[in-house]
Parts: sequence; C-alpha cells; structure tokens
Amino acid sequence: MNYFLFKLEFTTSLHVGESEAGDSLDTGRMNFCADTLFSALCHMALKAEGVQGIERWVNLAQNDELRFSDAFPYKGETLYVPKPYATASVRLEIPPELRKAMKKLSYLPIGLLPDFIASLQGKMVFDAAGVDTDFGVYGIVDKVSITAQEMPRPYSVGVFTFHDDAGLYFIVGCADKSLVPDLQKLIRLLGVEGIGGKVSSGYGKFRVKACIDLEAAENEDERLLAGYLQKATVGEANRYITLTTSLPMDQEMHDAVENSTYGLVRRGGFVQSETYADKPLKKQTQYFFDSGSMFQYPYRGGIFDVSGNRGKHPVYRYGKPVFLGVCL
Repeated sequence: MNYFLFKLEFTTSLHVGESEAGDSLDTGRMNFCADTLFSALCHMALKAEGVQGIERWVNLAQNDELRFSDAFPYKGETLYVPKPYATASVRLEIPPELRKAMKKLSYLPIGLLPDFIASLQGKMVFDAAGVDTDFGVYGIVDKVSITAQEMPRPYSVGVFTFHDDAGLYFIVGCADKSLVPDLQKLIRLLGVEGIGGKVSSGYGKFRVKACIDLEAAENEDERLLAGYLQKATVGEANRYITLTTSLPMDQEMHDAVENSTYGLVRRGGFVQSETYADKPLKKQTQYFFDSGSMFQYPYRGGIFDVSGNRGKHPVYRYGKPVFLGVCL
C-alpha cells in the first residue's frame, strides 16, 4: 500500500456536529471522520463523473485498493495523532495536574508517541500538560432561517476556526499510485464546495496545502508517520492503533476485541443524495471503534449499506481502517 498525506488549509470556519448530539447544530468538533470524507468524495464523484464515478471509488475501497484515515490536526510542521486508548501496564505516581491534563488530551504530536508508549510501560511519566493543542477557536454563530412559508426562525451553529498555521490532514492508502491525480481533483472540488455541515452557508471550505508521498517523506514527523504505517503494513508490531473511525466485519469482531482497548462512537446523519428520496431520510445508526483505539490484531473492516432499503439506491458508510503499528 502506498500512503499519501493531504494537508488542508481551511479558508472558512468548519462545522462538524458531535455524533452524540443528534440533530443539534450548536455543538461541534474540530475534525471529521473518514466516513464523512468518503461520502463527500463520492458526492463529488457523482457530480463530476456520474453514477459510474461513485461505483468506481466504492469498488476500489471495497477491494482494499483505497483506504482513508480520519482527519487530524497539524500545527506548522507538527502532525498530531489521536491519543491511544490504552491502559498502563505499570502504575506510576502521577501529579494531579498531569492526570487532569492527560484526561483532557485528545491529540498528541506524533514525535511524542514513543514517550506515551514508554509511559504505558511504566518507564516515565508523560507530560500531557506540556502538549500544545491550541489549533484554533471554537465559537457559536447566531443565524436566522428565513423562508417564504414560515416566520423567521433563529438558530445557532457551532463552528471551529483554525489559526493561520494550523489545519487538518488525512492519510490515503492507494494500492496504485496512478489513482492519486484523480483523487486530488475530487478533493480540490470538495474544497470549493466545503466539507461538514452547513456548507450551503459557506462553512468547511479549504484548499489543499500539500499532497505528500510518504515514501519520499522529507520532514521528521512525516518520516515517523511513514514508519508507523509501514510497521502496521508488514506486521512488525504487537499493537495496532486505528487512525480511522471504523468497524470490523461480523466475522472479524471476536479477534478484534480480544485484548484490545477502545472507544465507541455513534455514526448517524442524513442521506445527502438529492435522488435518494422525496424528503430527507436518516442513515441507519451504527457504533464504530473510535480513532485511537488499540488492537492486538488488525482487521479489514467494511463498507456498509446504511440505507435500510428506504430509498432509490444504496447509501454506503465507510468503515475500513488505517493502522499505526507500535510495540508495547
């Protein structure tokens, strides 16, 4: 598998709803999951290439020729990864302020991942309080909905605005490098339209700051990322950290949860297709393993039809993982 890193520079604020908040617009998060990205790219493929475009990308993903990670923050040249779900094998005395900082920490620089692993082994205390996680500002924007049929209705939208030196990146795994130019075109189109919620209000627009072949990585964080991805690919690890909010197939579930530490997140949302039904319908709800979940055995995951057979065509949710390989 060939891995590419896409760095996004947001030109407008981003609205991504919290999965546990249901239909509420006034909550939000800083990043988006791989299933959101994959659905948005399929929507772009439909616009650019027609139905055959969607079929092409879905088939590639189903056949393990294409993989996506969730989106994670970067700041300057520093790449951040999700804090692993893990339990220390040796308990150390940790000052209350560091314990509190560790509980709040969601992402850590990839360069600090060895220190985090060492802390799980009881070799050191991880200084979570010293991690810079200032990527931008979360805020709530008040708006008014005006239609010809109804009275004006106020509502609020939770948005995240990145600092100038920060943004999001995600990883794409391609079996064939020749796919990358076509994928770049779709991602650029998506940047113009926007990703996340309320794109019709101008949110979620970005430009592609860089597309980096990790096989030719130049800076230290990119080389570290490439190394962890390679360890997972060739099996030189005894633990696998998922970078994708993902779900094993039924026949994989038993092995996946054995000796694993993980979080679960709810994945729902509305079908965005204009041809699916005459009125907005919700996708089927599923619970996925959160990014940062740590497994003893890797799994393939799946592409799931979440339409419930209520509309005119299938609706797919992406659930195949990208793993980092580490040794405990």
